[in-house]
Amino acid sequence: MLCNASGTPFLSVGVTVADLVMRNAQGTYWCRECGHHSSSRRDLCRHIEARHVAGDYRCQFCNKSVTTKYNLQRHVNKNHQDELAAADSSLSRALLNASMHL
Repeated sequence: MLCNASGTPFLSVGVTVADLVMRNAQGTYWCRECGHHSSSRRDLCRHIEARHVAGDYRCQFCNKSVTTKYNLQRHVNKNHQDELAAADSSLSRALLNASMHL
């Protein structure tokens, strides 16, 4: 797969996001791969993950594949509220039961 911005092959997930984030003396963050800049490190990391890293994040509820963790969170929050509530309820019950047996 090729990078959307530069046309070069995708870099590996994980280390590359940190490797591509640069910060100048004025506190602005910029992408070492394409020069995109942002005042927010988080926003620049999202840019790098979406544009330069081959990410494959799958939804645990419907198996939809997205390219960033942020997009996965948005997808789950928008499309799976009922499943999230059920999972939270089950986890709360399990924790309560475990604490009663201490």
